[in-house]
Amino acid sequence: MSTIEYRTDDKDSFKEQVGFWINNVLMRVPDSIVLPIGSHIDLCDKDEVQKKKKDIEEKILEVLTEREDNLKQRLEKLKQKTQCELYSDQVDKLCDLAEYSLKVLDLIPIDCTRYDAIIEAWLKILESVRNKDIFRNAVRKLPVTYKKVENAIMDLIKTPEVPVH
Repeated sequence: MSTIEYRTDDKDSFKEQVGFWINNVLMRVPDSIVLPIGSHIDLCDKDEVQKKKKDIEEKILEVLTEREDNLKQRLEKLKQKTQCELYSDQVDKLCDLAEYSLKVLDLIPIDCTRYDAIIEAWLKILESVRNKDIFRNAVRKLPVTYKKVENAIMDLIKTPEVPVH
């Protein structure tokens, strides 16, 4: 998941933060899947929320396209060098990076000030994660300890001492 603040309008800041995150995911997790979460929609008008959602999705696509173009340019420059065999390791690494893909799911906007909106976003996330068409390799059974931790957290949430937010 990648959390993106809706209140941020600075295109360079977006590219720097989200682009850095996307590049790191792609370098470490080949063929990964990212679910962007748009936070702070409570700071936007209702009309602005859909406009910003579309804008964020376009910017993410732009970052991915720019990354792909940069990789291609770097590969071409290395291949054009007179002694290109000296750069074969770099070429191989760049070719590997170019093969990595990233699937970006639809952005989920969330109003973090409303508990019901948080639950709704949580359900959408859960629905996405359970979708076997999206996560083909995720059909693994989790260790029993994971379930115990989840149950302990759910029990804590039900106690009056824990705040609802």
